[in-house]
Amino acid sequence: MPPGGDSQFAHLQCPLGHEKKSLASIVVACPLCYVNLDARQKQIEEEFKEAFHLPILYFTQFLGLAFGLKTDEVGLDKHFVDPLPLLNKIK
Repeated sequence: MPPGGDSQFAHLQCPLGHEKKSLASIVVACPLCYVNLDARQKQIEEEFKEAFHLPILYFTQFLGLAFGLKTDEVGLDKHFVDPLPLLNKIK
């Protein structure tokens, strides 16, 4: 279903699928955006029959990592889409 269709997730398909081949993650500042893109990503994948597997990170998690906090201290173990493979690539 194209963006703007009748699906309740139509507005989320574009951010998740945009430049899918080169996009490694999305970092957000909005708590609602975080929940919609991370927690509901599986539903979106089922709706559009497309796999994204795109980690969604909250900007404060990146700040915590930059200041030396461990991944579990910034809550990366709580994500629905595991961000650790991405973070291991950039270490």
